[in-house]
Amino acid sequence: MKNSLNIEDPDIKKKIVKYLLFGFIVGLSVRYVPKNTINNKEIIMIGAIASISFGIIDIISPSVVVK
Repeated sequence: MKNSLNIEDPDIKKKIVKYLLFGFIVGLSVRYVPKNTINNKEIIMIGAIASISFGIIDIISPSVVVK
């Protein structure tokens, strides 16, 4: 098990891109799905909260391996 955070690790880069992409998709959904317009600052905050929440859940929850 790795104890240090190595930013050069491709897995960490892949996870960061995954979290940012997830936040972007949530932000787009919040922008275009509701009938009422939402402030851009609120859209960014909702996307950031979703991205951070997804990252925490992804790190804390165990990975499922199917053999």
